[in-house]
Amino acid sequence: MGFTTRVKSEASEKKPFNFALFWDKYGTFFILAIIVAIFGSLSPEYFLTTNNITQIFVQSSVTVLIGMGEFFAILVAGIDLSVGAILALSGMVTAKLMLAGVDPFLAAMIGGVWLAAHWGRSTAAWSTGRGYTRSSSPLAPTRFSVGSRW
Repeated sequence: MGFTTRVKSEASEKKPFNFALFWDKYGTFFILAIIVAIFGSLSPEYFLTTNNITQIFVQSSVTVLIGMGEFFAILVAGIDLSVGAILALSGMVTAKLMLAGVDPFLAAMIGGVWLAAHWGRSTAAWSTGRGYTRSSSPLAPTRFSVGSRW
C-alpha cells in the first residue's frame, strides 16, 4: 500500500496581484518618478541638468540632516521634541554672529556646536532633575528656545 502526498510549491501557487501591497512598497518612488517626468517635460533645458540636480541635493541636505537627527532621537526610545528648537536657536545665533562680523568657523563653533550642546544638556538636566522622562517632559525649554528666535 502506497501513500501519495501532494507537495505544493510556491512556484505552482500564484498569488493574485495585490495593488495595496505594491503601493505601500513602491508608491513614493512612483510619485517621485511622475513629478520628475512632469517637471522634466515642462522645462527639459533647465530641470534635467547636472547643475540643477546638484542644487536640489544641496538645498535638501539641511532638511535631510535635521530629519536624520530627529530619527536618531526617536530611535533611542525617546521622543525629544526639543531637538528641532535647539537646532533653530543655534542656527539663529550662528547667523547673527556671522552678520556681526565674527569669523564663520568661530561662529559655527560658538553658535552651532557649543550653544546646542549646552542648551541640550541644560534641557536634559532640567527635565531629569524634575523626574520627567524624555517623552513626557514639559515643553517649556522648547518654547523658550523657539521664542528666543524673534
